Amino acid sequence: GLRGDGMEPLIQDWEVPWRHAEELVEFCLANVDMTGRPWAAVPIKTPGRATLYPIPPGELYFNLGSYCQVKRPAGKEPYHYTKIMDRKCFELGGIKMLYSSTFLDETEFDARFNGAAYRELKKRYDPAGNAPTLYTKVAYRPSKRVV
Repeated sequence: GLRGDGMEPLIQDWEVPWRHAEELVEFCLANVDMTGRPWAAVPIKTPGRATLYPIPPGELYFNLGSYCQVKRPAGKEPYHYTKIMDRKCFELGGIKMLYSSTFLDETEFDARFNGAAYRELKKRYDPAGNAPTLYTKVAYRPSKRVV
């Protein structure tokens, strides 16, 4: 979660179409203080058929991963770096993995993460609505502790 020393997690994987890889990296280097922190830069080839994960089949993507604690800039809101990187990733037609902090509202989350297809699966396999929705599981809420 947020630490009292101004450090916070920047634990994310952002994926953009390969043609936007350079722009994502340049934005990150210009806007995120990652001095001495680990990065992962990985080409990703999507499966040849469509899946629930909202990226087109058979395309080359660029994954930029960050797995560390960073110092939040003075005067900026919590998760500043995560939020600006998310916005840039989405602007470039990308997507992010959902194992970490997600700050979209439910409408935008639904649009970006294949909500209609997900609802169809949920209706089929959880018709009584016993399990939480994907959004409920992953969206950041102030009361939710984020590692």
